[in-house]
Amino acid sequence: MKLVYNAELVMGKKYPKMQNLYARCSDVEYKGTKKWMKYNTNEFKVPAFGYVTDGWVYTEKIDGMNIRIKLKRVNGHIEWKLCGRTDKADIPQDLLINVETMLTGVADVLYEQLMQGSLTLYGEGYGPGIQKGGGDYRSEKGFVLFDVFVHTYDGETDGFFMPWSSMCMWAEDVGLDVVKERYSDADPDELDVVVRNGFHSYMHCDKMAEGIIARQRDHDLYFYDSGSMKRLMFKLKTKDFPPYDDGIAPDATGRSWPAGENLC
Repeated sequence: MKLVYNAELVMGKKYPKMQNLYARCSDVEYKGTKKWMKYNTNEFKVPAFGYVTDGWVYTEKIDGMNIRIKLKRVNGHIEWKLCGRTDKADIPQDLLINVETMLTGVADVLYEQLMQGSLTLYGEGYGPGIQKGGGDYRSEKGFVLFDVFVHTYDGETDGFFMPWSSMCMWAEDVGLDVVKERYSDADPDELDVVVRNGFHSYMHCDKMAEGIIARQRDHDLYFYDSGSMKRLMFKLKTKDFPPYDDGIAPDATGRSWPAGENLC
């Protein structure tokens, strides 16, 4: 199946800004090992984070660059275009080449999956030269998927995001890598312990993960904020919290999360 790069394709909207689990501190100062404490762990940024106690899925936050890939089925071939979080973001040439190689390898399946519509793939471009320590993930630049938007029309915003479970099944059928789940049995208010202790990236045994992204597994929940509806999702990054002195802290249920959990 032929891939044709089309710089005129209308891209899907830039990926929504991710909320932190906790509200920003205004008068709490706590000096950690890297920076001043920024968040108040006694107050959720969005109250609904505390109301929803099940259905969460947590994935590792990869430290790279946000990437959008538009795919459209057109007259026996696939048109595609790649951008960063914004349309003007600079994309490394070797990342563009590697993504094209990745898509070429799954083009036949993608063509059947696209039917007469179009998709925007959201993911992380990562590897050497992308963020500090990017080369610890892998020896060359690559792309890992974390969201898919299905366009019901060819505009920017008409359509819907695939639920996590559906997206994972779709990506497996196509043959695309999806960011892996971590700590699936934790509650939102337990994750500060996991993230604060730090844990190894699943991509490389010697690299510590940047943090966690959380969303609903089987169906998206929404909350109203600043005049619009937003999906219920949050992030936590290790560098935003001072570590526990002993490296281990019990959570509210009495379980303990060991520092440096390793999937290798």
